[in-house]
Amino acid sequence: QRLSWLEAFTTRSLGWMIADELSANHELAAFALEDVGEIGAHVIAEGMPFMPDVMPALQPRANAVYLVPSPAFQRNHYAKREWAQRLLATTSDPIGVFERWMARDASNACFVRARAVALGFAVLEVDGQMSLEKTVSWCEHQLGLTH
Repeated sequence: QRLSWLEAFTTRSLGWMIADELSANHELAAFALEDVGEIGAHVIAEGMPFMPDVMPALQPRANAVYLVPSPAFQRNHYAKREWAQRLLATTSDPIGVFERWMARDASNACFVRARAVALGFAVLEVDGQMSLEKTVSWCEHQLGLTH
């Protein structure tokens, strides 16, 4: 059964929302990996389709770091996004829907962090305390791009 985003966030359990998100990203991964494979050069890719479990498909040339938002950072920045506010304004319970959305995304972040660590990838929790320059430097160092 196809649900609207609002139905998913108001009628389904948190466990269902997490499983559905992970399943959708697993399906998208095949397309994303195909696109990356066709490029054949250095690529910086971002997004949930590049979950830690799909990265071995790009071996031996793939390396990855994972930047995972802290729950407070994610909550703060999503609350500032105009498109998110417009979406929430269409609901009868914008605060409740936002809370469920953030709970789902915090659970996804925990999953990504745990899988990345288990597979030996470097993980940085983004909480807004590290400057952009230092974050880039950390990524470069982890990926062996510095001299």
